[in-house]
Amino acid sequence: MKGSENQGPEKSAKDTERHHRLSEQAQQLILDDRFIEAVEKARVDKEERTRMTKDPEAYLREMGVEIPDEIHVDMTEGNSYLLCTYYYYFQYRVQYCYWFSGF
Repeated sequence: MKGSENQGPEKSAKDTERHHRLSEQAQQLILDDRFIEAVEKARVDKEERTRMTKDPEAYLREMGVEIPDEIHVDMTEGNSYLLCTYYYYFQYRVQYCYWFSGF
């Protein structure tokens, strides 16, 4: 059956495998000790937080976090911070987020 307008395109086994792999990588990234240490450093140090806010992917890489090719990182700031890993699966943005505050 071809994908309908409501269901989107038909997904192959290869697409499903890719989705599972990327999902696992995005979740594991947020749980990585180096990721958590980098976020904690930015949480307690305003200069580090400014660096992380400007370019979270570059900051995390500088802190030794390995970010897989198809995984991206962005950050939203306000009264607290939301640091998300994400990837694209067809037209969908799938993301896993790490929320922190307490500055």
